[in-house]
Amino acid sequence: LPDVDLDGGGDTSPAVRALSWLLVAVLLIGTVGVVVRVLAHTRGGRTITEEADAEVEVVPLRSSREWEDEAARCRAAGDHRGEVRAWFRATTTALEDRGLIPATPGRTARELERDLGGRATDAAPLFGELGGLFEAVWYGGRDAGPDDGARAAELFGRTLAAAPRRSRGSTPNDAADDDRHPT
Repeated sequence: LPDVDLDGGGDTSPAVRALSWLLVAVLLIGTVGVVVRVLAHTRGGRTITEEADAEVEVVPLRSSREWEDEAARCRAAGDHRGEVRAWFRATTTALEDRGLIPATPGRTARELERDLGGRATDAAPLFGELGGLFEAVWYGGRDAGPDDGARAAELFGRTLAAAPRRSRGSTPNDAADDDRHPT
């Protein structure tokens, strides 16, 4: 190995030392630039332009009864896709009110089905079928017809009939909506 003088002494000219420091600075700045770029891309630093064809619908919190009313409005208007969604949301809202599934936004139908399976084993497969119908129509792009809306309404009633009225940890107010859904 060659003998290297690290303390800057010896016969190294000032120009060579300056060039060495410049090279180190360029490499350091380049490395920092690459790290920043990689982090920006891995953290979802996507910019949405006005040209983006994104459809975002913000829906205020509704009761199960309000979702049922929405399902009836959608059915009357021939919006069977909306009807399936409304029946699914009516079901999830009622199950949340009973303390059987968490009221956590962003949960998938499958995650909610797993949560329900631990508290209401008879209701979970019915809810799973409703969730599958909802996902196929809402996210999968499958066309919905009157039969899909009717099936969603049937699964709503059967799921709630199979689900306990209240779970441990739920509050007495949770049963308020349960009177209209006999078991």
